Amino acid sequence: MRVHLPEDVLPIWCNPTEILQVIVNLVINACDAGTKDNPATVEIAAMPRETDAPARHPDAGFLMRNNSEFVLFKITDTGTGITEDVRERIFQRNFTTKGSMGTGLGLPIVARILQDNRAALWVDTLPGSGTTMTVAWPSKPAVAEAARAAKLPQGIDLKVPIDPTLLKGLQALVVDDLPDVALVLASMLEAGGAEVYCETDPEFVKEVLADAPSDWSVLVTDLHMPGTDGAALARFAATLNPPVPVVLVTARTDTLDEVSLRDFAAVLQKPVSGAQLVNAVLRAAASQEGIRQERSSQGTSSD
Repeated sequence: MRVHLPEDVLPIWCNPTEILQVIVNLVINACDAGTKDNPATVEIAAMPRETDAPARHPDAGFLMRNNSEFVLFKITDTGTGITEDVRERIFQRNFTTKGSMGTGLGLPIVARILQDNRAALWVDTLPGSGTTMTVAWPSKPAVAEAARAAKLPQGIDLKVPIDPTLLKGLQALVVDDLPDVALVLASMLEAGGAEVYCETDPEFVKEVLADAPSDWSVLVTDLHMPGTDGAALARFAATLNPPVPVVLVTARTDTLDEVSLRDFAAVLQKPVSGAQLVNAVLRAAASQEGIRQERSSQGTSSD
């Protein structure tokens, strides 16, 4: 593997966890593109500031405008390349060419992160000769970000300041079928120091959780969503190993009975402040960490 960086610093506007997820997923695929007899050489290159993005429509992510300010990086491998029929399906959920060794979630997660961050990806490949993944990532926040902050969704309160160290080291999943609500809840947790991935599709969140439950400290969810609702999502999270604690944020606590309430580590009534959400997540994660340590010590003693 080779890394090429230009002399100039190339700042981007990003969540560090999300940009890392994109790079790691693309690099793992590039490394896997080789064969046992002919391992792939992989190069990661940040392109000079004046480099133009490909002129065609991106294969995944956001359709960038000509006046967008962005930074390009490329991940290139000398592997077997991608056939056209596979290329058409690589960003579909659960599609994998790795058999039992693959989950089919890596590239769909990449595509969703790119879309959420107004970033784009282009795939250039030649079967037998390797693949290049080109990513354009915004260097500045979009104007829409400022507009969204000025018009918060109903039931969200950001007036109370948040200690930026409270959630340091925690990784949180946020799901709400309303994108603006999911983004604002995620921003509250990020203000508390957490690393956050937000989503609008609860079914996809189930797949992400099942793939690596130990990666997540907590799940924050809405109650009423199409398909899988928050209560069903909480029951699913409880079956995982290790289980993932769930914090519910809803305007309809009146629809919950005592049995349903037990599925959640905390239940917050909208309107919710950032401080309320951060404190609830902190308690849920601390409680879950205690359970995990207790199980770990029991396993050690039984050995």
